Parts: sequence; structure tokens; C-alpha cells
Amino acid sequence: METLVKLGILKKKYQGLVYELKGCQKSNFSSNSQTISCTLLITSTQENVELYLYSNYSGYSGLTLISKISRMFEAGQEYIATKVELGTSNSRSSVKNNLIKNVPIEGTITFDNVSLQVNNIDGLQISSGLISSYYTDYINVEFRNISVS
Repeated sequence: METLVKLGILKKKYQGLVYELKGCQKSNFSSNSQTISCTLLITSTQENVELYLYSNYSGYSGLTLISKISRMFEAGQEYIATKVELGTSNSRSSVKNNLIKNVPIEGTITFDNVSLQVNNIDGLQISSGLISSYYTDYINVEFRNISVS
């Protein structure tokens, strides 16, 4: 996996996909928690592909139980994603969309009930799945040291 940092933009390249983290924002403040949403652009650079993005998914593949979870870490605490969006699709577990070669699509991973003290994310792991002519499997992309605005 290749990481590029240019003018504060974080990009990861893997299996013909480019994941570009646009940023993470706070919202929905309550007396003891907040929501953090991280937005990214995903681009297929090799061909048109089918992409899955997961928040908190469990299901069967044949007889095997699989679990795909996007999560973030801060100060030793783990937060599991509660919603995922990809293009116009959104769900509490997973979304699917068909990517057109070299045309970015926006995705958002949302985390609810996050401590009010979180202003920075130590690690963000985005769980996705790719179906293409050259690769069919799951992909976990990780970003580190992300400021939250």
C-alpha cells in the first residue's frame, strides 16, 4: 500500500484504488458525546469496479461468518462506525456502488457516541471490498494522526 502526503492531503493507493481522506468533522454535540464523520474520495484508476464500504457489517459468505468493521482509535479507545455512505447510498452496515474509471466518488464514515475530549484521531481503519477483473477481496485502509475540526 502506497501513502502520499501532499499539502496536508492524505492518500492511500491499493489494488488500483485511491483513497483520499478529505477530513473529519465534529457534529451533534450532547452533554457527554459527539459525532465524528470522516469524508473521503475513492477513485478506481484501472477499470470500472464494484466497491463495498462497511461500517459495522456481519454476514455469511457460504458457511463462513464474516465481520467487516470500520473503526477509529483515540487515547486507547476504540470507536466502531455507526453509518456509512457511498455516493447516494447509505446504511448502518454496508453500501455498494459501481465506480467508473478515474471518476472519484465521495464516501463518509460516521462514528456516534464519541467522547467530547476527542480532537485528534490516532488511527482510522476503513473497511472496504473490491470486485474487479484483477482483484476480488476485502481491503482495510488505515490513516493516522488525523485532526478533527
